[in-house]
Amino acid sequence: MPTASRNTYLDVVKGITISLVIFAHCIQFGAGPEALSSGAHFNHWLFKLIYTFHMPVFMIVSGYLFYYSVGRYSTYDVVKKRFSRLLLPVIVWQTLFVAADFFLEINTYSTWEKVFTSYLSTLWFLVSLFINCIVVLFIKPALNRSTAWKLSPFLLTLFIPYHPTLCLFIFMFPYFLFGYLVNSSKVLERIHLKTTTLYIALAALLTVFIFMYIHYRYEHYIYTTGTFIISHHHLSLERISIVLFRWTIGFMGTASFLLLVYLTPRRLLERPFVLLGRYSMGIYICSTYIFLIAQHHSFSAPQDILTLLAETASVIAVSCITIWLINRSNTASKLLLGG
Repeated sequence: MPTASRNTYLDVVKGITISLVIFAHCIQFGAGPEALSSGAHFNHWLFKLIYTFHMPVFMIVSGYLFYYSVGRYSTYDVVKKRFSRLLLPVIVWQTLFVAADFFLEINTYSTWEKVFTSYLSTLWFLVSLFINCIVVLFIKPALNRSTAWKLSPFLLTLFIPYHPTLCLFIFMFPYFLFGYLVNSSKVLERIHLKTTTLYIALAALLTVFIFMYIHYRYEHYIYTTGTFIISHHHLSLERISIVLFRWTIGFMGTASFLLLVYLTPRRLLERPFVLLGRYSMGIYICSTYIFLIAQHHSFSAPQDILTLLAETASVIAVSCITIWLINRSNTASKLLLGG
């Protein structure tokens, strides 16, 4: 990608992706509490389509950008900045939400275990991002060695026992590591492909992705099977195939999406999505709590495209207004949005 337009391109990518995240959450939460508890959203074709690649996109972009921080700051400064940028907002937001839950007697967090778990799971993507940053800092010397050393962290994660939140972190790690390695190897700067070649590559990627999407089943969701490949004290070929399928379709979908955005005339995407991309983290945080609050209200909205688009626009609008209000105070901005 051209150096001069890199930031704008990545802002557009993040802006489109956060919009897809919210659209998928509208499918998940907009049909009412009964549909949510039944898991009906897992069968929605658009929900399934978005979930194959939306978080992998964010994680690859995050890993790609993290390389610049590693090269620019000391390890101590990187950890300090990542803590204030990622973990501090998680701690502050969730503490406020737990306190409100307690005083309003909603009783969402009825035990201390649920309270503790909520700090890991509510804004799990930010926690996962922080963990991935620390892991990459720790294994950075090994990443400069052979390909086998680069693959070893990814392979070791498959043997970590299942936990509903931990498996999300494990699922994200290969994407983050891949983004970091792409930037550290400078492979994008060395490759100069003609536009025609890029269109051919996009067609090939989309063909593979569509084929895999057709075969995407309930057990391929990270939420339903996790990443642990041991079953009854033995390696499970079925689990291995599920994990590899899930990661592969994530990479295929991400590559297709990134290339599609890159080949689309920038003027068509910059105006609606650049600003959303720059505030994607704040939109993710605010929308998460909007949907958490929505869970406690009995309502059911139609699942047609127009209704979902209206819900998505509304959630984004409320989130942006909230971000604007928070940013009026430097202290609030640092505590709630990482500055």
